[in-house]
Amino acid sequence: MGGLRPLRRNPETAGELFAIAADTLMRSKMAKGDKAERERLKKFAREVYEDAIKRFPHAHPPLVLHDWRYPAVVTIDELARLLALPTYDEVHERADDFIWETAHQSWDEDEDGDTDSDAFMERMQEVESDEVFKPWHSGVEAAATRAFQEHGMALEAMKPAKGAPKDARPWQYKISPLSDDGRSKTTSWARPAEMMVDTINGVGPFYFSSVKDFVDSGPWTTKSAVLSHLHWMRRYPEVYGARPYRSTYDEAWP
Repeated sequence: MGGLRPLRRNPETAGELFAIAADTLMRSKMAKGDKAERERLKKFAREVYEDAIKRFPHAHPPLVLHDWRYPAVVTIDELARLLALPTYDEVHERADDFIWETAHQSWDEDEDGDTDSDAFMERMQEVESDEVFKPWHSGVEAAATRAFQEHGMALEAMKPAKGAPKDARPWQYKISPLSDDGRSKTTSWARPAEMMVDTINGVGPFYFSSVKDFVDSGPWTTKSAVLSHLHWMRRYPEVYGARPYRSTYDEAWP
């Protein structure tokens, strides 16, 4: 395949940009024997797509681009927001005085009374990690793991970034659909879609007669339909009379 041809004119709408990205992505899939060309086309398609999202944040991409708009990866902070749990910034802001007081209580003032010293700052970081961040992280992770399992999905912690401390907690998680028995991962998003529809219908005022009705409402792919409605999971306890996710989160705190 030849190189990319310059655009005849600057695209002016989200539809034009999405069409260019989708067309280029499809061309990349056709370049089976030329890895360098395939990667170049994919990179160009992604750049055009990201430009479209930046310029038109509320535009709806075509189905072929949905995996970019709705990636199956989520951060621990995003998990907290999905379940209406405190984000770490919110927790840390409320814990500022506690961190200082706890660090000060264990500080040997006879040895070094300067609370502005680097050593005292390190002690505060230790307190923050042990007494605030770790309980928060464990609580959000436990609540989210339960929420996703109750909707036919699993969360898999991704390895921390290169160069992170050995004891670093995972920040990103991969979302995978589970088999009908809930014991193994699968590639089908049909079961999570069914369970998401049940939760949404239980809350109202929206009602979907089937998974097809749910998917067609976008239109979505089955995967993107599920991933774009994850915030509905927080309503599961009230629909089914289950224990609130906040309770699961709170159990991680001493």
